Amino acid sequence: MPIKPELRGFYPIDWAELSISIRFRRAKGRCEHCERPHGKRICKQVFT
Repeated sequence: MPIKPELRGFYPIDWAELSISIRFRRAKGRCEHCERPHGKRICKQVFT
């Protein structure tokens, strides 16, 4: 999600590099909560 221009001052200058490091090195390209791959659209079907 892009950083809103009015909030950019709250982020470190090297935020883009930090974000990549966390998402792809530390988390190995997956969500740290649900372990689904980043950038993939996941559909969940609910049957009732």
